[in-house]
Amino acid sequence: MLGVEESGWTDAQLMSAVELLRAAKASSSSFSTAASEHQRQLKGGQPRPKPQNRSAVFVAWSEEYLRGDNASTWIVASLGNCVQCGHPLIHHGGHACAACGIDPNTQWADRCRVPLPDPPTALRHHTQD
Repeated sequence: MLGVEESGWTDAQLMSAVELLRAAKASSSSFSTAASEHQRQLKGGQPRPKPQNRSAVFVAWSEEYLRGDNASTWIVASLGNCVQCGHPLIHHGGHACAACGIDPNTQWADRCRVPLPDPPTALRHHTQD
């Protein structure tokens, strides 16, 4: 995504990567804090509300964050949905679909395991232009 060649990272590429990760982390932290506050409000100020499902918060954040310009930057804009489970392909790429994992009706063995596709070579180097 940053045009890193097999010969290694340049200082500028490394700094760009750190900035991209910093921005995503800040967004994720803000989203998680807002989700926690919303949950507290729904619980009516109960002293020990049920902890939030961190996976569900991550899935919701990633769907919000990876839209528009961020989707283009992270090379996921044209991925679409999985033909097997129907969830956005941004949730794939680990062992199984993260969105399938938060569904209480989906057993571990039934989680979709379609891999995240590799981006086309032209998209991998889009930041070099």
